[in-house]
Amino acid sequence: MEYEQWPPEVIELNKELASGLHFPLEEILNGLGEHVTFAERIGHIAAYCDLILDGSYDADQIVNICVMLRDRLEKKRINPNKTIYIN
Repeated sequence: MEYEQWPPEVIELNKELASGLHFPLEEILNGLGEHVTFAERIGHIAAYCDLILDGSYDADQIVNICVMLRDRLEKKRINPNKTIYIN
C-alpha cells in the first residue's frame, strides 16, 4: 500500500479555509455539493480571491496557486465578532 501526502502548501490553504474567517466563501463552497472536484473548489476559491485561472496546471503550479490563494485569503479575513460594544 502506498500513501501520498498533500503538499504543505495545500494543507496551509485548507487550514486558512477552516479558520472560520471566510463566511461568504464557506457558503459558496458548501453550496457546491459533495461531488465537487479539487479543481472546481480551487476555481471557486480563486474567483472569490479575484485570481483568474485559465489553463492547465501541473502539480508544482497548483502548489504555487495554493500559496497565492492562502495569501489572498489572509487579506480577506472577516472578523467573526462584527460588533464590539465598549461602555
